[in-house]
Amino acid sequence: MKKSSLQFELSLKISLFFIMIMLAVSSGTIAYLSNRYNKIIIDDMNSNLVNAVNTIDYYFDDVKTPMVMISRNSSIQKVLKNYQGMTNREKLDTVNQLEDFVQNITTFKSFINDIIVVGVNGYLYNIYRESPDKYIGDYDFLNSKYLADSSAGPVRLTYTGQHPTDYYMSSVLSEVYSVVLPIRSGQKRIGYVICDLKSETINNILNNNLKEAQAKIIIQDEKGAILYEEGNEEILAEEVVDDKNRSNETEASKKNIFEILFARGNYVTSVTSEVTGWTYYYAESYETINSFLKKVFMVHIVIIAGMLAVIAFFSNQLSRLILKPLKNIAFMIREMKINQGDYRKNSYNAGGQNVNELSIEIEQMIRRLESLINENYIYELKAKDAQIQVLTNQLSPHFLYNTLEAINWMALSMKQKEISNMVVLLGSFLRLSLNKGKNIYMVRDELNHLKCYLDIQNIRCKGKILFS
Repeated sequence: MKKSSLQFELSLKISLFFIMIMLAVSSGTIAYLSNRYNKIIIDDMNSNLVNAVNTIDYYFDDVKTPMVMISRNSSIQKVLKNYQGMTNREKLDTVNQLEDFVQNITTFKSFINDIIVVGVNGYLYNIYRESPDKYIGDYDFLNSKYLADSSAGPVRLTYTGQHPTDYYMSSVLSEVYSVVLPIRSGQKRIGYVICDLKSETINNILNNNLKEAQAKIIIQDEKGAILYEEGNEEILAEEVVDDKNRSNETEASKKNIFEILFARGNYVTSVTSEVTGWTYYYAESYETINSFLKKVFMVHIVIIAGMLAVIAFFSNQLSRLILKPLKNIAFMIREMKINQGDYRKNSYNAGGQNVNELSIEIEQMIRRLESLINENYIYELKAKDAQIQVLTNQLSPHFLYNTLEAINWMALSMKQKEISNMVVLLGSFLRLSLNKGKNIYMVRDELNHLKCYLDIQNIRCKGKILFS
């Protein structure tokens, strides 16, 4: 039972040691990988959104130059100021001049759907008016929502989100983004240049960043109006905008592996355009982002469970391997004790070179101990014999015997027979004790020696001792 408990205790300690190391390494590894993977995914999302916004800004910024050139063109300025008083010939010449001018500045700009010039005096011109699907009908641009932000305030470019081209007479309406630039003469607005950008160009850039079906992209203007949203319909645009500030705080505090793996809601990142002033939001559920990490985590748990079983097995084997030589040494020592120093019977292999060397050292130590014990025993015997010899030499037998003989005669003369007998017995006792200096005693002498002692004690006790 003790051996089993010792083996169990040793196995348990070894298992706990390796389990702690394994858990520390595995938890540290998965925490590092999770944080690293999460950071890479989020950084990739942010980077993609920034790249998309920069690309869109490039298109919006690229139309600025031709729009400014059109607004400052002398023919445009002339027709917007004097349209009502111009003859048909002058109007036709102006149109021809505009076509040549616009054709040059819009070359290689395939992302432009149309450029429209609207005058407050009723003038209307678009560069692709001869196309069947771009013939403008009777449409009131001046009171439209497209020019609402440009009709007041400082003269600057204003941007309108995706909208249908309902000002064309075509039955098939396309979607465009519009850029509006007021045209002024002095401090007076005399017209507007409207540049429509193809929605498919802008939207393709955004949709290329929708890598997951659960993600969503939203565009919000400076006033907070939603201009565009595409992607997961379950993610509401208003919630994405409201959650942006909270998501920044949450993301900054998210360090725990379980908070990363089992986060709920959506991760929201945003970029504000330096050109349009619009804010672009990208929202994706944490469940989608961390789906791969959760699989890795579950596989890791299974691996840890398997490693625990392996550690338990090998810890048990290792404890046996450690205890076996020690048990063998203990067995060898017991055998030495049973055989009482007959080492020729103890040719037992303890197992293992180091352990065998240890057993040999223990055997030699035991031999040295027994040798020292024997030497000490012999030394004590010799010391005792020397003491006896010294006492014997100090004691003068002849003087003692003569003294006892004198006492005996004095007792007889005084008729003290009992004293005489005791003195004779004492003399015999001493004579047998000294044994003439010999170390070997005869059995007969030992019996006489004992009989003298008992007779003396019997006289002392007045005959109360009986022996035969």
